This record gives sequence, structure tokens and C-alpha cells, in this order.
Amino acid sequence: MAIVSKNKSMWTTTNFLIADMAASDLLISVFAVPRELVEIFTGPRRWLLDGLTGLMLCKLVYFFQDISAAVSIQSLVVIAIDRSRGVVFPFRPPIITSTVCKVIIPIIGIMAMCLHGSHFYTARLVMQTVTSGTALLVGHRSLMIIEHKSVTSSSFKCV
Repeated sequence: MAIVSKNKSMWTTTNFLIADMAASDLLISVFAVPRELVEIFTGPRRWLLDGLTGLMLCKLVYFFQDISAAVSIQSLVVIAIDRSRGVVFPFRPPIITSTVCKVIIPIIGIMAMCLHGSHFYTARLVMQTVTSGTALLVGHRSLMIIEHKSVTSSSFKCV
């Protein structure tokens, strides 16, 4: 990303979109990797923080993880459209110029946020009781909260 921003010769449509994908991949590193490490060491969907901080992180982790994937996919689609037009019509000027690309990149991000904004509503923290009496936080995201009547454990779930 730094190379594209500093070198004017790198200011092409494809490089801007690749830098956008690199920025979205950093979101995965910051938000999803720590959550996956916690799941490896504590169990599936376990959450270490409770209260407002735990609830906010529960919602943000899933939100940013899915936004990153959506931004990468949409950026690849724009690159594919740009490259296919260059192959099919090689002598016509490109539709997606670097100035148009600077407008398309924020639109890609806004579209991804709108598509995955439901995570702020669907992600919740739920408490479950373990047979030993300890409380655990468990993270979930779903449109429906499913309760198991036979569960004898207490923990928090991000539902």
C-alpha cells in the first residue's frame, strides 16, 4: 500500500484496487486472527470479555471479518471488468480510470458495510452455565437465538 501511495507510476486502476484488497486483508489480521486463536485455546465460540466491551467486540469482529471478504471480492470483480474490457476492446480508452477508481473504492466499502450491517443486530453475548458452575462467554451470530433445554452449562455466547 505504501509503494502505491508514494510512486506516481504505480497509480493505476489495478494497483489501487490491489491496495484496497491489502487494506481489507489487514482487517482480517487485526480482528479475525485473535478471535481464532482464542477459539483454538478456549473452545468454539468462547469469548473472553463481557459487558459493553465484549458486546462491541463481538459485533465488530464478525462485521469486519465479513466486510474484508466482501471488499476483496468486489475489488476483484472491478479488476476483472477492467481487464476484460482491455482484452475485448484493446484500442478503446478504459472506462475505469484512476480518478473513477478513487470513487469506486469508497463505493465498494459502503456497499460491503450495507450488506453486512445486520451483524450489529444479530451478534449477541449469551451466558451459559457450565456443570462446574463457572461462567464462560461464547460468541455467536445468527438471525435466531436457539436455546438448548438440555444444556447444563453457563457461559456467555455472542449470538
